[in-house]
Amino acid sequence: MHGCHHSVKTLLMKDCPFLFTSTCICHSFALCVNKGVAELPRHSEDCLRDFCNFIKNSAIRYAHLKACQVICELKPNKMLKKVDTRWLSLGDVMARVIRYDSMIQLNSL
Repeated sequence: MHGCHHSVKTLLMKDCPFLFTSTCICHSFALCVNKGVAELPRHSEDCLRDFCNFIKNSAIRYAHLKACQVICELKPNKMLKKVDTRWLSLGDVMARVIRYDSMIQLNSL
C-alpha cells in the first residue's frame, strides 16, 4: 500500500500530488514491539509458553488453578497463550501470569 514504485499511494499521488498518507499506528506499534521482544532472551518467552502448556494440558492442574483462583479471591480467567498472529499477545500473557504470581508462589510451597 505504501510502496514507492507501483502502490496505491503512488498511483493516487499522480492525480493528487498534495496527498498526505500515513501508516497505521497500530501496525507500526506492533512492529516496534515485536522487534523489541526479539531482542529479549528467548528463555522468558519459552518459560511462559511451557508454564501455560503445563496448566492447559492437564484437566487436574486446570481444575486446581480454578480452585486456587477462588481461594485467593482472584477473577477466574483462563491461562492465555502467546500467538504470533495476535498483536501484543505476549504482553497479555505476561500480565496474566504476573497477576497470578502470588497464587503460583503460594501453591509451589
